[in-house]
Amino acid sequence: MEHRELKNVIHTCVHEPQKDHRRELVSAFLEEMTYDPEFLVPVVPKEKGYSLRMLTDDMNHSFIPVYTDEEEFAKTGETDSQVISLAELVKQIADDQNLTGFVLNSAGEVCEVMKELIWQILENKPVQEEDYKFWNIIVAKAVRFVLDFHSGQVRQGTKEPFVTLPLEMLSILNGMGLIEKDPRAVIAGVLYNTLDETDATEPMLKWHFGNDVTELVTAVNDYRSHPDTVKTAGIRVKVILLAEALAEMRAIDKDMRLGTVEDVHSAQSYRWYAGILDALKEMQMYPDASPYYDELEGLIRDVYSINTVQA
Repeated sequence: MEHRELKNVIHTCVHEPQKDHRRELVSAFLEEMTYDPEFLVPVVPKEKGYSLRMLTDDMNHSFIPVYTDEEEFAKTGETDSQVISLAELVKQIADDQNLTGFVLNSAGEVCEVMKELIWQILENKPVQEEDYKFWNIIVAKAVRFVLDFHSGQVRQGTKEPFVTLPLEMLSILNGMGLIEKDPRAVIAGVLYNTLDETDATEPMLKWHFGNDVTELVTAVNDYRSHPDTVKTAGIRVKVILLAEALAEMRAIDKDMRLGTVEDVHSAQSYRWYAGILDALKEMQMYPDASPYYDELEGLIRDVYSINTVQA
């Protein structure tokens, strides 16, 4: 429990408060994560187990007090503590919307680690097998988020709930294996339309899902609005756009076969999908994505031959 490098960074933060030390803190925490460091947290014993003791600031923000060693913990006068790993700590705070962060060594050289920094730690940590459970929890959190914010909305020209589209996108992205490879891209795919079509805001997304997810959602929206620029998008944006286009085309194909959709398949609609298909040709190069690209191509051909759109 020495945390020597981390304590050196904290010392620098305390004595040079005018500087921005976030990058140094993230690096120090990531370095520590390579050997799964442990910290002490004060607890309140209960009949069955215990609960964490919390700190609250003047603005009613809640923090977990965390101590690097027995010496720092002893300064608090507390008697009961539990050991917690850094990985467990950051995941708990990221998942809990009521926690703002954690406070290191509150009775000594104090350092507040806010949720924004915690997301940076998680975003810079390579995803490993032991992280899958956590990211699946955050994916489920994103599903609950869209169910809440898209509640009552329907797909254009149908009575079908809008949330069927992001849920279909989740299925597609999972089929590509992205839950293990790039879970934040999956989360961004689920949330892809929340900023455009709901009351959700960028600060909300950053708080619940981190900066990387929020930037991806914003990028996807920007490229959706300008399909002629999609060829210049990064691979993560293209994967999400492929999932979106395929989810929509699957829904349109089903609606047309069931006769449950109004005539919304205009020449403009065809040009949009054809343009997206052309811009996403790169997806044919990736074994995990190419079957979905081929399916999209087939559906566009079938749907618009059924509908006979005049460009």
